[in-house]
Amino acid sequence: MQLLEVAAAEFAERGFQHTRISDIVARAGVTQPVFYQYFAGKQAAYDELVGMFAQRLRQEVCQARLSDDQDLPVEVRVRRGVSNWLAILQEDPNLTRIGFFQVDAAEALKDELVEMISENVRIDQRAGVFR
Repeated sequence: MQLLEVAAAEFAERGFQHTRISDIVARAGVTQPVFYQYFAGKQAAYDELVGMFAQRLRQEVCQARLSDDQDLPVEVRVRRGVSNWLAILQEDPNLTRIGFFQVDAAEALKDELVEMISENVRIDQRAGVFR
């Protein structure tokens, strides 16, 4: 298991405040110096996980614009977009728990994603995909 995967599991199970670097390295089977080769500290590891999660969701929203793919019927494109979104949330429940529920910035991320989706809908309306 990679160090970030282990860190995600620890943060998801214990929360940021109750997770110690010693917990992460023990579970990963590495030493603390190895942890510090990759991260400046616990906050840096947490921030990287949150950033990865947010970036992945942003990328999916950007790729979900229906007017960019006219080859398939709208309902198929919508279904595919929703399925892709749900797959991201399901593929790593630990990361989803951290990025969508634990982190202080989770509500801001959700608001940002809603605005991005709204903009996609406006663009698709102008392109004639929706009325």
